[in-house]
Amino acid sequence: MLVKSRVPESADDIDVEDDLFGSPRLPGEPDSETVTARDGSVGPWWDRLPHFPIGSAPSVGSELQSEHFVPLRHAGAALEAIRAHSARLQPLLHVCELRTMAGDELWLSPTQGEDVLCVAFTWKKLAAPVLELLSVIERSLSPFEARPHWGKLTSLDRDEFNHLYPRLPSFRRLVSEADADRKFVSPFSERLLDI
Repeated sequence: MLVKSRVPESADDIDVEDDLFGSPRLPGEPDSETVTARDGSVGPWWDRLPHFPIGSAPSVGSELQSEHFVPLRHAGAALEAIRAHSARLQPLLHVCELRTMAGDELWLSPTQGEDVLCVAFTWKKLAAPVLELLSVIERSLSPFEARPHWGKLTSLDRDEFNHLYPRLPSFRRLVSEADADRKFVSPFSERLLDI
């Protein structure tokens, strides 16, 4: 678990607890070339907020990624639904990251409307079995209103996006007014957003 905190601008390095909720710290220090410092050293947000230092290859570098944003009120049930697929997940997965995020009011935001749990999968680069399992996982998450990340893998179609993003009609109207020449429309946005 990575715990990141905001500190006053004048703060010195902070002490890092030896355990968190009874779990011990990972021994040793990470390779500073590939992982952000986790030793309590204070630094600018752009050097501490990301998990991987700017300029380094994130994670393993050659991978597939998917993320799903589940309303926090459904987090426990959604994790149980994912856990049911653990035997199939394990051989295809590098890592699964869980993080909570505050809700916002942006029309196409995956956190629009309420606080969420983000379930991020970093997959091995095995496209066919990953996409097959991703479809199964997305069906399992469907009752929990899980929204996929716009820039990562998903098997969901236009109808499913319409259901998950209630402000899509407003966005379509805005696009038709502000981009009548369709300069900012792509095959991806046509397929999923119907614009």
